[in-house]
Amino acid sequence: MEPLTVTRRAGRIVLEIDENRFLADALSNPENHLSLADRQAFFDFVAKHLFTLTHDVDENGAHPSWWLRLSQALANAAASARQGINRAEAVAPTCGCDPEEHDGG
Repeated sequence: MEPLTVTRRAGRIVLEIDENRFLADALSNPENHLSLADRQAFFDFVAKHLFTLTHDVDENGAHPSWWLRLSQALANAAASARQGINRAEAVAPTCGCDPEEHDGG
């Protein structure tokens, strides 16, 4: 089985993650020295926090969630593949100046 399957059902995107594979991958880095103590507690934590963990700081100093980064990356990939998302064309300034140096005036 694939570690992740995705389906659409009743207006929802359903992610099904194989728990055994997820657990094996989560504990696969020997440098972390992690071992499973309570499977139920671990997967309850995963279910609650899957898309809320932060990873880096964005251009505004905010800590975006994995959910935000994932959804934005998928939208950009879909736009590049022309799969249901359009990318707005950049509007050139009408003042005749260099677009790279345009200050909006």
